Amino acid sequence: MSTFLQNGPAHRAASPLGSLVARSVVLGYGTLAYLIFLGAFLYAIGFVSQFLVPKTIDSGTANPPLHALIVDLALMSLFAVQHSGMARQGFKKLFASFASPALERSTYVLLASLTLLLLFWQWQPITTVVWQIKTPALVSVAIAGGFLGWLIVQRIAPPGTPQPGQSPAGFADLFRHLGRLDARSLGPRTAPEYT
Repeated sequence: MSTFLQNGPAHRAASPLGSLVARSVVLGYGTLAYLIFLGAFLYAIGFVSQFLVPKTIDSGTANPPLHALIVDLALMSLFAVQHSGMARQGFKKLFASFASPALERSTYVLLASLTLLLLFWQWQPITTVVWQIKTPALVSVAIAGGFLGWLIVQRIAPPGTPQPGQSPAGFADLFRHLGRLDARSLGPRTAPEYT
């Protein structure tokens, strides 16, 4: 009896050069994804803190508050669905069925970062002032508090760290995730003027 009939089709071992090329492509893709993440994360700090970036949370053409609220909620929902959906085991199994599992985490990071960049680009400001600090010393304290908040956020959940409680699915999990989104994106927001 032939080897083919006993063991199925014979697979040739990958050549060392082919394996090196494949690993280099995966490494390059991962590096690109994490560089885009770093840019998106640093832009997020500037976006929320209104510091050193061209488009901030309060800049742009002012639309009616209801229109801006709908657009902003849609953008945050898109990020939440992408971010939560790709973290699920079902998506990971689906992804592994058509692409190498070695690409899954980098693809997750890349798409989350691109979704955040879309959010920054399309964000609609809501111009109602919530608070305004005019005392220079308190302005400095507010700015320092904002940057301290970003350091805490990064220290608590560096990129690639699995989040506790990711196994439950459904509406409760979505709301829990949106609460985490609020704590990470709006919690560090201690600008001198908040609209």
